[in-house]
Amino acid sequence: MSWDVDVPANSVTVASLPGHIRAVKTGILDEDNMASDSATDVASQQSIKAYVDSGTVTMINKTLTSVAVNGTGVTLAAGADLIGSSTSDITINTDKFTVAGATGNTVIDGTCAVGGTLDVTGNIDPTTYETTNGGFLDEDDMASAATAADKVCSQQSIKAYVDTTTAARQPVGTVPTLNDSEANAMLKAHAYRTQGAGWVTAFTPAAAQGTDLKGYVDTDSNPASGGQLMGHVSSENNDRQFISFSVGFESSTGIFFEITHTNQNPTITWTPLEVGTGAPIDQD
Repeated sequence: MSWDVDVPANSVTVASLPGHIRAVKTGILDEDNMASDSATDVASQQSIKAYVDSGTVTMINKTLTSVAVNGTGVTLAAGADLIGSSTSDITINTDKFTVAGATGNTVIDGTCAVGGTLDVTGNIDPTTYETTNGGFLDEDDMASAATAADKVCSQQSIKAYVDTTTAARQPVGTVPTLNDSEANAMLKAHAYRTQGAGWVTAFTPAAAQGTDLKGYVDTDSNPASGGQLMGHVSSENNDRQFISFSVGFESSTGIFFEITHTNQNPTITWTPLEVGTGAPIDQD
């Protein structure tokens, strides 16, 4: 015995029980985006294919193995991580971008081209860079300068080279001073003991007709009395006077100099000839 049963469109299930027939309406959903997310209706073959081919898949706590992604790529939600094993590679065309496990290191085999700003919040360690490919050079003597026109050097190496070179090339490049070791202006008729070799200059601030400007050096603390006369200007005309002479240094007995003038207070300057020596010490 058979029966013809009319059921509404999209009904697909006919249940047969002894003595009767029961038709159950089950909807077939044809949604390419599967927006209904129904647990009671089936989906059409076309919608399943369209949804999978669209590349939009939401997966929670799932593991993907050997996944090939085409089209627009993979977008991670905020706070999500892209996690691979210690041997996993992310390959873009022929370039390799490797994230090394828990160490958090990023290793790039090849050239890292930055089109915008490279913002580094940590430290850059120049000792780990490959200098043959344009990295930092860390040479205190800058020995590679002749062949390193396309490379930069570390801050430490710049400082070391400048400090060493300046000290070696500055025997007469120090700044003259008007003051003694106690920061007082140097005066005439005062004996000064040197703390290193240097150059003394003295000049009168105004015309000094009929007066004498003299400079003395001695190993005694009273150079003007018996010391060697190093400079002497006597003006018969109404002119300013100037003398200049060198003074040595002797650590045990000391070397002293003294400037005298008849009636003016000459301006006295000291220029050290050795780096790091102090100003003359007033003995009076």
